[in-house]
Amino acid sequence: MAGASDGTGGGGGGGYRTSMPGGSGGGGSSESSVTVSGSPGTYPVIVGGGGAYGTKANPAPGNGQSGFRGGNSTFDGPTFSAIRSTGGGGGWAGRRPSNPNGPGGSGGGAGHYTGGGPPSSGSPGTANQGYAGGNSVNPSNGGGGGGGGAGGAGTPNPADNQGGNGGVGLRNLIAGPLYPVGAPGAGPTTNGWFAGGGGGGGSSGASGSGGGHPSPTGSYAGGGYGGSNQNPSPGLMGRDGVGGTGGGGGGGATWPTNSVADAGAGGSGIVVVRYQIGQLAGSAKATGGSISFYGGKTIHTFTTSGTFANPTALNGGASNPLNAEYVVVAGGGGAAGAYGGGGGAGGYLTGSSTIASGSSFPVSIGSGGKGGGSNGSSYNIDGKQGAPSVATLPAGTITATGGGFGGAGGAGAGPGGPGGSGGGSAVGGSAGPASPPGQGCNGGQGYPSGYYAGAGGGGANSPGTSGGIGQDGSSGAAGNGGAGEQVPATFRNPVTTFDPGAQWTLAGGGAGGYYGVPGTATQGTGGAGGGGDGGTRGAIGDNGLGGTGGGGGAASVGSSDPISFPGGNGGSGIVLIAYPTT
Repeated sequence: MAGASDGTGGGGGGGYRTSMPGGSGGGGSSESSVTVSGSPGTYPVIVGGGGAYGTKANPAPGNGQSGFRGGNSTFDGPTFSAIRSTGGGGGWAGRRPSNPNGPGGSGGGAGHYTGGGPPSSGSPGTANQGYAGGNSVNPSNGGGGGGGGAGGAGTPNPADNQGGNGGVGLRNLIAGPLYPVGAPGAGPTTNGWFAGGGGGGGSSGASGSGGGHPSPTGSYAGGGYGGSNQNPSPGLMGRDGVGGTGGGGGGGATWPTNSVADAGAGGSGIVVVRYQIGQLAGSAKATGGSISFYGGKTIHTFTTSGTFANPTALNGGASNPLNAEYVVVAGGGGAAGAYGGGGGAGGYLTGSSTIASGSSFPVSIGSGGKGGGSNGSSYNIDGKQGAPSVATLPAGTITATGGGFGGAGGAGAGPGGPGGSGGGSAVGGSAGPASPPGQGCNGGQGYPSGYYAGAGGGGANSPGTSGGIGQDGSSGAAGNGGAGEQVPATFRNPVTTFDPGAQWTLAGGGAGGYYGVPGTATQGTGGAGGGGDGGTRGAIGDNGLGGTGGGGGAASVGSSDPISFPGGNGGSGIVLIAYPTT
């Protein structure tokens, strides 16, 4: 996961695997939890070290050394097969036809090539752990591809002498919002980010940013910023990946003539194990989901599909009717690609029902819709609608509708899609409606024409805002996602918050994207309740937060950026069922 010296690719983020909602790296699904026992009770944990950066073996350009792959992290034990995350791939040195370090959890970025030589490709990632590193496609005296991240591929070098951005990582609040681990993020969502790719090194042009972060002084998902020999003067070292995040190191600058041109080392990995402590507040009268106790109520939380059962013989004898409250939230909609609309939140339903003894019913959790990409032409592809969440209660089937998709930007701009909450539209498109009514709000409408400002997706509590004119009157101001709903007081356990930025809130809409330059264009903010933020220039949109039904945020680009940046995926849904403990 280290960057390489001499105009080189950024290091790939470490392999990312999880059983928590939101999925593993490389677009993989969340894995199954494991069972540990007290006898025997020893479960070895190995935390992989960050890969070392490549050295400048010779002051002549192109003779630097490729970065080294990070170490594997492992959780092992007698009751399950070893869980191993692969160390991130090392960044490639300049002008190297192949990377001797091979693939990684996420792949290392390609080293630069000069005019007349063939373009070079980044290393692949490992399936269900991370994405590939970015290519080097523009002939130059410098400019490596960004390292891949757990949440997205590294980007190619965008122009001569410039480095590509590292792929974005993924967010996971496994330690809870009060005890965050991981790297800081951007915008209102902080901490809990892992496995971002390192930025590619530049030369006289700008270096690549780490893991999608817009600032050379920061790190998003732990990825290090790429080095630059001249811009800004007198140059920047490739930044190290953040320790304890698996972030990739930033690539070094081409034509290294001073000490600030070195590459960055990879950040060390992390292993987090979470388990439930036995509750003293009462005994559950039913089974299914994750069970907790709060305020005299027993709460069953489903973030994956399962079965709720109220048997006659479980802590209740022959008669065990439950006067239950419920919240059912569908998967959020996926956002469109560059300068498109944000995804709408999943449908939000709440109510009460009597559940007779001896009854059981399935609970289905809807997945988030996939974010749209590009067809390689002058316009992008719509996001996908989220999947419904369903609880077949005795009083009737409760079906929350998946969030509407974000409409595509560019030529042939499309409307936002209908859903639990409607998706935001791109420029000139119509807002996505809440359909059926009563589960959420409409999406916003993109700016009428000319300014490439996509709208935010609707949330359960308020509609997405429309796109507007930017500060200079010529660049878009992306619309914000609509706010979600606070769950009823029954479910507001201070230990179990859903979106740490807005406690006990679910089903926020995703933000729209823009076409413009930072400082003149305004980034969209995801709605409270897990809505994803829109991307900054040259960055993908954030995914909606898993287990909230939040809509995905759309990507944003500038005039010199490729249009291929995808929108964020919608967050998966959730079902809550509560009844009196006593």
